[in-house]
Amino acid sequence: MLALLPGCRSDDADNTPDNMPIPVEPDDGIGDGAEPLPVLIGEELAPQLLGLPQAQAEARLNTSGLVWRYVRIDDEPLAVTADFVPGRLNVSLVGGRVVGVQVEAGENFTR
Repeated sequence: MLALLPGCRSDDADNTPDNMPIPVEPDDGIGDGAEPLPVLIGEELAPQLLGLPQAQAEARLNTSGLVWRYVRIDDEPLAVTADFVPGRLNVSLVGGRVVGVQVEAGENFTR
């Protein structure tokens, strides 16, 4: 049995989506050439956290709207997930104070 499906004609072969060029944005598709907003906000906030006591840093982080987590406390690495979240802040503490903040897809800040 032979089944003919509409839209599968050989004369349409050059107009199928597979043969059409795909536009590529130079800014990875975010629209205006800027970096993703969470990375920019994280890089602005991160150096301000350095040296803060844990409670003050947590208060600032919780009101920032950014995703964050502790990755190291008193030189002991913590178990963390291996997923990559651009803009997430990875915070390190020593003696109850922030000594490092790494912005995923961004910069590292240390004291």
